[in-house]
Amino acid sequence: RHFIDPPGHPKDTMVSGDSYHVAVMAAGAALSAVDAVLKGEAKNCFVPLRPPGHHAGPSGLVYSDDGCPAESQGFCLLNNAMIAAAYAKYAWRDVVTKVAIIDFDVHAGNGSCAIIRNLRPHTHTRRIAPQTSVTVPSYKPWLDEDDSENVFFSSIHLQHDGFYPRQASTRYDPSSEPEFVGGASGTLADPHFPWIVNIPMGATETQAECSPLWRKLVTEEMLPKLRSFAPDLILISAGFDGHHDDADGNRGMFHLVEDDFKWITEELIQVANAQAKGRIVSVLEGGYHVPKPSRKRKLPQEEAYMLTSALASCCAVHVKALMHA
Repeated sequence: RHFIDPPGHPKDTMVSGDSYHVAVMAAGAALSAVDAVLKGEAKNCFVPLRPPGHHAGPSGLVYSDDGCPAESQGFCLLNNAMIAAAYAKYAWRDVVTKVAIIDFDVHAGNGSCAIIRNLRPHTHTRRIAPQTSVTVPSYKPWLDEDDSENVFFSSIHLQHDGFYPRQASTRYDPSSEPEFVGGASGTLADPHFPWIVNIPMGATETQAECSPLWRKLVTEEMLPKLRSFAPDLILISAGFDGHHDDADGNRGMFHLVEDDFKWITEELIQVANAQAKGRIVSVLEGGYHVPKPSRKRKLPQEEAYMLTSALASCCAVHVKALMHA
């Protein structure tokens, strides 16, 4: 077993001899879901895959605007949602012109954002030593030079000092070309990429504080821009680590509940039904509240508790909403 995180950084992303095969199978499952939806075999799909993907950038690790790398790849090897988006744009070009990716994981989708920025020729700086940086060109289109005009990405996430992924800037700097731009609060517009809508949200202490603010930001900042974009297909990076019980995922600073995830799913369904013929492909990102089984004989109540972990219950309400779309 090995870790692929930078030397001196937290060892988060463990790999083994089978990891690449598993990651390819996960990404392939997302592509199969795209095929099923666009062939009309299913109106929508949810892909409960592992490993997650939204922290994996164009070349793996993502660098922020000061040239420093993110702390790690956050358990991600291949960016499943973005691979699926690129596949839809390329393989289904006669059906899909505009594709939208919505990320509601509690951690910012820095890898997804970096991939979209790479749809245009640009440069970014990478710090390779304390006093040494290199600036390199980068450009990875999916189909043609108009890709960046036809891909929408929005991430609503927790922004707090020391919370993964590290983001250096607090405001957009037009003189730089970072792979990911993130702010301390409120949306942060990048004039070069108007269809990238990052929505950082501060830490909260209770569900009564967290849920209304989160829904307000989605309603006022994300959904109007998504409707204006008018997608042909919506992909969801569905992370459930913002749940109140998932302290491993959000460090006790986010307090969403199942009804919040049901609500945002239904809101996205409304957009999809109005503009994308109902087409949605959702892939699992974060979600870590999975109680460990006892080594002793399980009691019936323990088995019931296992089935109602935050990850399981959030996936259940998400899938149920999709089924009733």
